[in-house]
Amino acid sequence: MTTDVTTYHGPNDPIKVAEFVCNAVNGWTEDPGRMLPYFTDAGGWEFPFAPEEFGLFFKEVKGAERMKQYFSSLTPYMEKLDVGPASTWTAQRIADEASTYVFTYTGMAIIKATRKVYNQNYIARVELRNGKIHAYREYWNPYVALLDFGLVGVVGQ
Repeated sequence: MTTDVTTYHGPNDPIKVAEFVCNAVNGWTEDPGRMLPYFTDAGGWEFPFAPEEFGLFFKEVKGAERMKQYFSSLTPYMEKLDVGPASTWTAQRIADEASTYVFTYTGMAIIKATRKVYNQNYIARVELRNGKIHAYREYWNPYVALLDFGLVGVVGQ
């Protein structure tokens, strides 16, 4: 019997859900389409702190095709994204919303142009529906991204 790893079938245990979500997200820089089966058809990703005015980041992408386009647009800039293992994440289930979780984790990737390591801290609010990710709201420090991607400089340098 084959198990569908792109649908979560486990308990509401935040650590188990973190493992599922981590598996969905890790490695998208090498294959942005690999994470799409983990999402509902109407699912999406939100980046409330994304500095859209720089043209590289967006505040929200919804639907599989739009998500694939967006994440594919980032692959020329970074590679080897690693946000795991999930055992390093903190995970909580939101009591009033049985299928919603909050995770904090650290990720790193390689900036292709400079070979510099991109380190970022994340807080994500993830909602599951029928075992799939429906909403992924990710908070991160836009200054770190802008600096590491060469879109801004340090004042005085």
